[in-house]
Amino acid sequence: MIRIEKLTKVFKKQTVLKDITVDLDEGTIYGLVGPNGCGKTTLMRCICGFTLPTNGRVTVNGKRIGKDCDFAPSTGVIIETPGFLGHFNGKRNLEMLAASSGKADKARSTASTLISGFRFHSGLRISAKAAAKTSTASIVIGML
Repeated sequence: MIRIEKLTKVFKKQTVLKDITVDLDEGTIYGLVGPNGCGKTTLMRCICGFTLPTNGRVTVNGKRIGKDCDFAPSTGVIIETPGFLGHFNGKRNLEMLAASSGKADKARSTASTLISGFRFHSGLRISAKAAAKTSTASIVIGML
């Protein structure tokens, strides 16, 4: 469950999000729709803990972001484009991401299973430009 209460975000003197309150139920898929610059990405960043709200609160699975934890617990998210290390191949990038998420003991099998299931070409080196266009890699990363 994600609970957003009276969330406001201001950058300099520009209010990007104003007094947003919503509950998002676990197991339900939601979409954010709106024109460029309306605050969709900022809201996602606040939910994940990448950006703290100016006012209000975000709670994910009972943990308040910025107080109980720095980042949303047990979540996988890609906002905009994934970040890959270009000097490593796809499998190694996914193994490192899995390990960094606290799954070090299962990192290799998790990455291998996901790579196999999504037919991701794990041996190829990943340039930042190519990775930004690789929706499959984004899905895999979000699942780690």
